[in-house]
Amino acid sequence: MKKEKTIETPELSISGNIMIWENSMIQLSNISSISTVPLSVQAFPWWTIILIVLGMSSFKNSVLIALLMLAISTIIIFSWYQKNKEIKTKKFLVILTNSGISFSFLFNNKKFLDEVLNVLSCIIAEGKTANHNIKININNSTISNAQVLNDLSI
Repeated sequence: MKKEKTIETPELSISGNIMIWENSMIQLSNISSISTVPLSVQAFPWWTIILIVLGMSSFKNSVLIALLMLAISTIIIFSWYQKNKEIKTKKFLVILTNSGISFSFLFNNKKFLDEVLNVLSCIIAEGKTANHNIKININNSTISNAQVLNDLSI
């Protein structure tokens, strides 16, 4: 299997049997599987605990150094927490083609990704988009061309 490509694009378009983004496209009939995958969270920076212990024990020698160590540890742990909080709100749409190439599209809205997955599964199963275009705006979490969506019962 070839290396996975991570794609951060504001929009996907589906025209007939083709999915288009930026300067790339794939034929929907060339897709062997579609799935969603959460992003991996960052590991806790355990070394900050050592820095906290060193900082606490440094109060006898130098209050300034002790406070500096505690402040650095606090900032790093807070930054780790915020980053993981952001990561947990995102998810990948992973498309695997028959040739073994994998494409991962980053979505910031898990609920919207579920809607997109539903649209894609209906399009692939029903094949009813021959004369229509669907625009999937990833940034704004919208899907346009309501007529096609109504035809697909979405």
